[in-house]
Amino acid sequence: MRIISGALQRRLVPSPPGSATRPTTDRMRESLFHVLEQHVVLTGAVIVDLYAGSGILTWESLSRGAASAIMVDTSADICRHLRKVSQSLDVEDQVTIIRTTALEYLRTSPLTGASCLFADPPYALRHCNAIVQQIEKTLLLSNGGIVVLEHSDREVVLPSSEYSPLWQGTASASIIDMLQRLPSNT
Repeated sequence: MRIISGALQRRLVPSPPGSATRPTTDRMRESLFHVLEQHVVLTGAVIVDLYAGSGILTWESLSRGAASAIMVDTSADICRHLRKVSQSLDVEDQVTIIRTTALEYLRTSPLTGASCLFADPPYALRHCNAIVQQIEKTLLLSNGGIVVLEHSDREVVLPSSEYSPLWQGTASASIIDMLQRLPSNT
């Protein structure tokens, strides 16, 4: 995999160990970030990457100016890999790697005001709606913050009263839904 744009452009990112990850393709990532940067200023942004896997969405965000990233994954091997890659890219001071489940992180995280949250769960889990429901219970995302959900075409992201759909991208059986948090009435 390679980083498409920004300060780390063209840097190669090794694949994580095992065959359980499914990194977002270059083409899909390019489309995603083209739309994302129309709605969020990545410079100085705080991002959260659930089911971090290869970390490519984090590396791309940091390359484009994000200030920091929280990467969440359940696998000890993946977390070790992410630490090594962060060191090789010289961004380890910008990255916090947490080994837990995505839903547990959302239930317990004290973080508030993140600009963007990426979630690319294993397709068989069908966790995207649970993620949106859990985020709705927190202040994790800032008003106008973006949620990016990658899932199979067998999962449909349900409408939410707190998030507005911005964009949907498709590639084969993969779908990316981008939602924006609506301003709070409180």
